[in-house]
Amino acid sequence: MQEHRVKIGEGGRVIIPAYYRKALGVQPGDELVIRLQNGELRLFQQTKALERLRSALKENDVTLSVKDFLAFRRQDSGI
Repeated sequence: MQEHRVKIGEGGRVIIPAYYRKALGVQPGDELVIRLQNGELRLFQQTKALERLRSALKENDVTLSVKDFLAFRRQDSGI
C-alpha cells in the first residue's frame, strides 16, 4: 500500500493525491463520507458503505425494516 504525506491547507482542506482519487474512481464534485475511527480519518464513497452493509446483512441472513435501518444509522453516526 502506498502512503503519501499531505498538508492541511487553509480552511482545513486536504488534497487527495491523484493515485487515491483514481483508485476510488472519484471526480471533482463527488461526495465522500468521512469518519473518525480509532484515531484515524477514513474516507469512502457512500455507495461502497451501502454495498458493505448489504453484503453483511445478506451473509447473516438479516432483514431490517426501513425504520430499523434508520435507527441503526442514527446510532452508528452518534445522532
